[in-house]
Amino acid sequence: MPHKTKDSLEIDSLPVITIPQKPPLDKKKQVILLTGDSMSEGLMFPFIKYARYNNHQLHTVIWYSSSTKLWAEKDSLQKLIAKYKPTFVIFTLGSNELFIRNIRQEREEYVKDIIGQAGNTKFIWVGPPNWREDTGINDMLAENLEADRFFISKNMKFERANDGRHPSRRASVMWADSIATWLMKDCRYPFVFEKPTLPQQTIIGNWQQQHTNFLNITKDSVFFASDNKSYKYFFNGNVISLMRGKQNYRANVRYLSKDSLVLQDYQGTVNLSKHP
Repeated sequence: MPHKTKDSLEIDSLPVITIPQKPPLDKKKQVILLTGDSMSEGLMFPFIKYARYNNHQLHTVIWYSSSTKLWAEKDSLQKLIAKYKPTFVIFTLGSNELFIRNIRQEREEYVKDIIGQAGNTKFIWVGPPNWREDTGINDMLAENLEADRFFISKNMKFERANDGRHPSRRASVMWADSIATWLMKDCRYPFVFEKPTLPQQTIIGNWQQQHTNFLNITKDSVFFASDNKSYKYFFNGNVISLMRGKQNYRANVRYLSKDSLVLQDYQGTVNLSKHP
């Protein structure tokens, strides 16, 4: 009988490609440092709300008219990290260098220096919100920062403030929302940064529609009369709060005297006078 052999096929070994796993969403409280040039001012206001809503701590340091050259020569980022000890840095810089010629020769060493100053601190760079085409700073930043550490802003459509350069307050909110979404989904170090949502009822929302007076203030509480009822709110520094079921009603104290009280929350501001 003829000898039978099994068919065989030799395959050269193929290189193993490792696909990096996305890190899990960090749910811990963050200490966030928002810093950079004047563009960071527009982000500050919406990020204050984001930080409060998500139980994070936010520090903002604005260096107006600053550049990569100034930040590198002064070791400014390194000093701020040492001072505030952030767990996460949001760095906004580049708007004052959009039109520099020979940008790589003039600025790349400073960009590398700033990235190095971040050290082991989780760090992302928010690119400038261009109002005109730049001479290459965004491309240079993208090449020195991986895509998961560089948020590109130049392609977004912005309503501008009166100077024609800075995003308007409304556009800054849109910008902040886009950054926050990217931070949770595409950033190298994702953490919980949910968009603040308005509760159906708030202290201010209620009081704007009712005749409300405050009755008395003690060391740790404020007594109010509203809609023929009396309520006791706990007073802690610049915040008052009241728990009703699972809902925590909070408002910030903007002004306080023996005869008047100004409170603010997401739905606006209310001025209260002491009951005669």
